[in-house]
Amino acid sequence: MFEELLNLENLSKRQAKKVAAITKKFSENSVANLETAETLMFDFLCESNDYAFNIVLDVLTKIEFKGNFNRWQFIEPAYTIKYYLSKDEAEKQAIRTMLTQKVRSKLDTDEDRKIYLDKVRNGLLLDMTLEHYEEYEPENRTEKFDFAISKLTDYLHILAIGATGKISEEECLEQIKTNLQLARELYKK
Repeated sequence: MFEELLNLENLSKRQAKKVAAITKKFSENSVANLETAETLMFDFLCESNDYAFNIVLDVLTKIEFKGNFNRWQFIEPAYTIKYYLSKDEAEKQAIRTMLTQKVRSKLDTDEDRKIYLDKVRNGLLLDMTLEHYEEYEPENRTEKFDFAISKLTDYLHILAIGATGKISEEECLEQIKTNLQLARELYKK
């Protein structure tokens, strides 16, 4: 899966260590492995290493939702990024359908799911992210980078499930560009 990444010469020591670890023993059932893959995906996205980014994105987007939200939190951002980057309307629709209809608790009724999606489209997760970072003002580069990535993933999620609430598609796209640019600037420092 990740073997191709081992041959890359431009990996940082931290990235090389993470790649070696997940190449040696990767399990889609391991939250630690998924978190490592997600971290690498954002690293490669922020340094514009398209080749490495696409390898990780491809692996993560082959993993299906199996009812475990602890695992899914590290997989879903890959699907939302794939949605954002895709030019294929059928692929985008398949991702949106999966995120809105298949990724759900077995206990959710259709009405519960609709209410939840409406809340997300209206910025519920984004508001929680903003609240968290207002409470704990990011002080260093790492915290500011994490904040930019959190906002980026929130806007990507809203876009992928259909920006039909108080946050428009245009605003999502603008915020995605802004937060991706900020994350890239912070990543380089």
